[in-house]
Amino acid sequence: MSTTSMTGNNMYLVETALLTHGIHSISNEDILCRWPDRNKNIVFLDRGEIRIDDIESYLDFRVDVEKIHRVDMNTIEEAINKKCSAALTASATMRICAEREIPFAVTAGMGGIGPIKGEELCLDLPALETLPVKLISCGPKDMLDRRETYRWLKEHEVVVTDLGRNFSTGYVFCGESITLSNCTEEDFLFTPHGLLIHEISESKRVEDKEILRRAVQEGYKKQLEGANFHPAVNEALDTMTNGCSSFLQLDALIANIERIEKIIENIEK
Repeated sequence: MSTTSMTGNNMYLVETALLTHGIHSISNEDILCRWPDRNKNIVFLDRGEIRIDDIESYLDFRVDVEKIHRVDMNTIEEAINKKCSAALTASATMRICAEREIPFAVTAGMGGIGPIKGEELCLDLPALETLPVKLISCGPKDMLDRRETYRWLKEHEVVVTDLGRNFSTGYVFCGESITLSNCTEEDFLFTPHGLLIHEISESKRVEDKEILRRAVQEGYKKQLEGANFHPAVNEALDTMTNGCSSFLQLDALIANIERIEKIIENIEK
């Protein structure tokens, strides 16, 4: 794979699936105003070449969203060979991190185990099991089987922790409370395979779960028409919450960037 922008001293890369297809009503100007830095740590596929660039360069790329594909760690090679432009999911981002010896990847909501056709076992999980990259995430998306997802990760020796309260309650909506591993930051950094959960505050989440049910129905409908499930769900959530769900997810991604920045500061002390 070729890279048009050098990674420099990057310690992490930010996935672009959410930024490209998941925050339907948020403008480039809104993203730029909220984004915390201008570092070159955003990864995407530009006409067959992996680019690792800053937020302004990415937003120039994001303008023509309809022509941008979505790739995971198994489909990125084909997209490169076909010279496609694409956003990268968490698993694809982890693969690029592994190839460049970058230790961390950042996402917001991640994949898991669930009834979504073609994603019964999302590749985010095998990526966590097999790649020497730790992922910072808000946790599995709300429509997934969160308990089964966390069970799978534990069985495959992925340490899952929030380095704090030691339980997870959901993503954009509140769900079942599930116990996480209790470990120190040092233990987390030294484990071969790790997932750091950094959730959205429960007080900020969307309360009406009927919205989630209807959005998931819309996702399945769009998937039967040939669209990607997760972007369709996010678009429906965006519409039904007047953009609230999109801003929640964007702010969550930014908060995860700030979380890993603090961890990196501790490493460098």
